[in-house]
Amino acid sequence: MKYCLNCRHFVEPQKNFNWGIFLCLLCCCGLGFLYLIVFVIFGTKKCPICNSTNWGVQPVMKTVQQQVEKGIFCPNCGTRINEGYDYCVGCGRKI
Repeated sequence: MKYCLNCRHFVEPQKNFNWGIFLCLLCCCGLGFLYLIVFVIFGTKKCPICNSTNWGVQPVMKTVQQQVEKGIFCPNCGTRINEGYDYCVGCGRKI
């Protein structure tokens, strides 16, 4: 698991294999296996949520007491929620 700095989630990086290109190259000119080998060797693993490769370290969380003193936080993503909001601005979850 890695921490994605773009979407701020821990995710399992994945490679996005394009089966259409593979089958087309395999049927038309027999180069499908070459595409497969290049994909396995050079393909980069990306975040399945935002499709980025911006990996990093999760920021250090403040103590629970400090978080409660500053306001209400979304239980799903941890984004601060202002009073009067029914939905989280970070993930869209209903509060």
